[in-house]
Amino acid sequence: MLVFAFVIVGLARCWACERTDSLGFFWGETVHDFGEISASAGKVSCDFECVNNTDSAVVILGALASCRCTSFHYPKHPILPNDFARVRVSYDTTGRPEGPFGQDVVVNTTCGRICLKVKGVVVR
Repeated sequence: MLVFAFVIVGLARCWACERTDSLGFFWGETVHDFGEISASAGKVSCDFECVNNTDSAVVILGALASCRCTSFHYPKHPILPNDFARVRVSYDTTGRPEGPFGQDVVVNTTCGRICLKVKGVVVR
């Protein structure tokens, strides 16, 4: 039950995400479409890039995925002014049903929060 509540809170946060772009911390794309992925593919990954156009360092404080089939990796060091970073989001097709999917990762930074979304279609 606790895990379910955690996911619901994460999704609610995603719907209320503040675009950090207006604060000088810019994200290139925030949605990645994998297209059709074979159910036997296992883990597929993509990178979301961001750039710090503020006058101070920005720290990624944490992230939350909407499902255990989705994982992420982000830099633990401060992102200095005029520097960029990548957040890697992975989706694992293992055991997932055939059909479309859409998963969110909420990324919290010292500049606000952003939702990164991966989507696609699992095929046999």
